[in-house]
Amino acid sequence: MGKVPLIRSYIDRTNSYPEWQFYGAYNLNVLPKEATRENIDWDRFLANATKRPFDPERFFRWRCWWEYGNGIAGDLMSHIWDCTNGVMGLGIRRRRSSWVTSTSGKRTGMCLTSGT
Repeated sequence: MGKVPLIRSYIDRTNSYPEWQFYGAYNLNVLPKEATRENIDWDRFLANATKRPFDPERFFRWRCWWEYGNGIAGDLMSHIWDCTNGVMGLGIRRRRSSWVTSTSGKRTGMCLTSGT
């Protein structure tokens, strides 16, 4: 194949429903009646996030809030990387970094992680 200078990968989700707007399965669009404070360990869910009153929307749709996730890239990019890694045989890197970019396109920080 020769030297590969660039790999572009995409997430193409052209669904009839909005992303991350379901309650446990794509076909569940109504909040389950069992979604109560008694049935959900809200404090455990919040962990180190900002403490706030019980909100089943945040529990089921946690991907919609930066407090609990890291957006579409963090949610799905690992799967894209798996495909790239499988084709290219790149292995797992010992050092990696990522940039955090605001919606305006300005870099707001860098996360550097070292592996063992």
